Amino acid sequence: MTPEEILPDEMLRRIRDRAAGYDQNNSFFHEDLEELAAAGYLKIFVPESDGGLGLGLEAAAALQRRLATAAPATALAVNMHLVWTGVAHVLARRGDGSLDFVLKESGHGEVFAFGISEPGNDSMLFDSGTTAEPQLDGGYSFTGRKIFTSLSPAWTRLGIFGKDGGAREGSGELVFGFIQRDAPGHETLNDWDTLGMRASQSNTTLLHGAMVPPERIFRKLPVGPNQDPLIFAIFACFETLLAAVYTGIAERAFTLAVEAVKRRTSAKYGAEAFRRTRTSAGRLPTPPWQWIPSSRIWRRWPVTWMPWSITGRSGFPSSWGSKCGPRRTPGPSWTWRYEFREAPATSGAPNSNGCTAMCWPGSSIPPMRNPRTPQLPTRGLVRSKAETLEHWSGDPEITAVLLTRCAVR
Repeated sequence: MTPEEILPDEMLRRIRDRAAGYDQNNSFFHEDLEELAAAGYLKIFVPESDGGLGLGLEAAAALQRRLATAAPATALAVNMHLVWTGVAHVLARRGDGSLDFVLKESGHGEVFAFGISEPGNDSMLFDSGTTAEPQLDGGYSFTGRKIFTSLSPAWTRLGIFGKDGGAREGSGELVFGFIQRDAPGHETLNDWDTLGMRASQSNTTLLHGAMVPPERIFRKLPVGPNQDPLIFAIFACFETLLAAVYTGIAERAFTLAVEAVKRRTSAKYGAEAFRRTRTSAGRLPTPPWQWIPSSRIWRRWPVTWMPWSITGRSGFPSSWGSKCGPRRTPGPSWTWRYEFREAPATSGAPNSNGCTAMCWPGSSIPPMRNPRTPQLPTRGLVRSKAETLEHWSGDPEITAVLLTRCAVR
């Protein structure tokens, strides 16, 4: 199925028509969610045998990109459900069934939300200010504060984590689990009023000894960065789907900007005053891409499996000008951001046959002064683009490299 078949134009029109009202009234997108659920949108990753669409990360990113052009806040909130189901999908394809219940329950209509973010927690997945107290039955009670809990009015399952400070001989242990909506010990505050994102209702969630039974505790990890597949799967799904949403938002903004320019006139200078602007805006090309063999990527960028971001500023001689597109004066003035998504490799290096990346046709990978600040050619066009690329034995479902071009004047 194509994105247009799952999200037809008529549905997008209805969703777009409701978006402004949600934001104006600071209300949740109940109608959008009902319509998306009826279309099977929340079951993108659920296998067909369990009543889902049986699609993967590439399809989900394309759908989220399309949905974001109509209702950004709706797409951002739905992302949280898709992240958990996407993580379950990624793990299941690699023989890890610890989150199979997420896919099954999603197939039955349950809505999953992301209760991970905490105020002031810069460590994100690698530490927690929430307390996880072990119980005699093997479950845990969680006490803490979670912020940006999108889907607050609608979730039926909330994925959370906290720290058991007494575990692992006092070094602490991070415990991951899911609480149910009807379980006691959680409270949703009405504190979300963020312009443009009001419909997501990403309210604060307070945990007051919220109980998670042992069968819903699905990971216990050491404090600090680690190579558990769960961490990789969360970053891969979260970053990919988030990039897809913001790409869709940018595309819609660009479309509206072009339409606005075409309508502009001048009482003083006449309609021709903006002719050159309209022509330039209407002719901005879609840049072509070229695949680079993965072996060259690995030789130049010996990145580890762990997702990390590196930002470098181009620093090429004037000879790069012809490869960077037309410029008034050759020289560096653009920034690229790369985020690498690598799978754990038993040999200590990524699969050289599966990991790929992209650059402009005719360009090459130049030498770098520092492996963490790659110097790459760019082109004089303000545009952002995210691509998910394959890894892990050539599996197209995994995100090996998330490439986001952030060219800023």
